[in-house]
Amino acid sequence: MLAGPSEGTHIYSCWPERLVGSLQAALDFACWPPKQIHIERFAATLDENFKPEPFEALIESTCQTLHVPADRSLLDVLREHGFPLPSSCEMGVCGSCECGYRDGVALHRDSSLPLSKRQDRMMPCVSRARVSLTLAL
Repeated sequence: MLAGPSEGTHIYSCWPERLVGSLQAALDFACWPPKQIHIERFAATLDENFKPEPFEALIESTCQTLHVPADRSLLDVLREHGFPLPSSCEMGVCGSCECGYRDGVALHRDSSLPLSKRQDRMMPCVSRARVSLTLAL
């Protein structure tokens, strides 16, 4: 029943997860451009097999290198070192702590950032890095 994409048409959806997941699959199948899809989720991404690893975060503006232990979030470490990023849910759902990064491989664990932004934006409350990351702060 879902028509193919057309310029100027946007799809908005939220809750329940079963509906959102089905809609996302249909939109992917119909090749809808990500910039025309707006989905809001109200639950954190679950991955029972994920094991957090420590990593390093280089702050581009200050050249500081911060160690992020496996048991702490990047957001917590940033705050501890004087970078007062805003946040609300701290579960990767609200998107308020979004920040930029330049180099490195981000492990996106949020459910709010669209795929089109993931190559240079991340949510430090839940996302991590593989080995190291340069933050655009």
